[in-house]
Amino acid sequence: MANHARGERQRRTEGGSIRLAGFLLVLGSIAAQPALSLHQSDPAYAYVPNAADGTVSAVALPEGEVAWTIPISQPLEARGAEAAHGIAVSPDGRYLYAGDAAARQLVVVDTATREIVSRIPVSHGVHGIDITRDGRYVWVGGGLEDRFWLGAVSVLNTATRRLEAVVSPGLGDASHFALSPDGRELWVASVTTNLLWIVDTERRALKDVVALAPTVDSLPASPEGQQGLIGFNEVALSPDGRIAYAVGPEASVVYAIDTATRRVLGSARAGTRAHGIGVSPSGREVWTANRSGSLTVLEASTLEVLATVPVGDYANHVAFHPSGSFAYVSRREDLAVLDVRRREIVRIVPVGREPHEISLED
Repeated sequence: MANHARGERQRRTEGGSIRLAGFLLVLGSIAAQPALSLHQSDPAYAYVPNAADGTVSAVALPEGEVAWTIPISQPLEARGAEAAHGIAVSPDGRYLYAGDAAARQLVVVDTATREIVSRIPVSHGVHGIDITRDGRYVWVGGGLEDRFWLGAVSVLNTATRRLEAVVSPGLGDASHFALSPDGRELWVASVTTNLLWIVDTERRALKDVVALAPTVDSLPASPEGQQGLIGFNEVALSPDGRIAYAVGPEASVVYAIDTATRRVLGSARAGTRAHGIGVSPSGREVWTANRSGSLTVLEASTLEVLATVPVGDYANHVAFHPSGSFAYVSRREDLAVLDVRRREIVRIVPVGREPHEISLED
């Protein structure tokens, strides 16, 4: 991490015990909560794109303060400013990769200077964004302009800032996706179909497709769901990469897939309009963010529902602190911070309009 970022973290830590009290909220009420402990490997920031504002906010951790917000999209004649729903930060925390969805550009931000250093035009929609663990490549995906039901993903070389390949057309619009721990596979959620498609990242080609069927005992969550559409919005992998968990808002069903055999291991009902999904760092729990206003907590190995946690309307995405102690949920205009063990909101962090995916520094 840059010296500038380390210096800011030290200053925040020195005064954190005073500022922390003002941000500890339990379901909107001020209350005393356990202090957040830090160690050197903890992330300094959580980054979130505010889609409707066309901005990106950096939230300082653990205080939960918005450190800065910058515009990454400008209104166009045909459409207003719009940030991509995906986002990724480099492993060293130096560069942030966001998307100008209106202009179909991948945007590179220097987090030390807080300036845009590059805009890379993309030949398709800009929605999902992810980065390899070594920081060498960024994958960006979205729908085709003239055929929204089809998608494509492109790969950026972060050293040269050039797009090296495009995998297109895909089988369904490319929404959000996840990289395997070894970086060899990209699992893509298709929001317009009942498919997950898997890209071989070394060959830069479509490798496999996993077709999933609506479960007999699940209740349709939308008219589209009644017609059998699952419409996967997000997929997340277990820490060891052995299981993929996928969810979509139309049927609101979570599927667990063996990544080696591509076989479905099980499925479970999530909350209505389930939109985002995340796996705890321990790999023991799977959380879904439901736009109907809740989190569904599942036992990862059995998909048994352990809890339903009210978090307010329009929960979009969920991400975990590397320690596993806290989770972050993007809502209509803020981030809700939850104590994972107690499954309670401990603070609310106002950001911008329609925040989506959350990326934390490693």
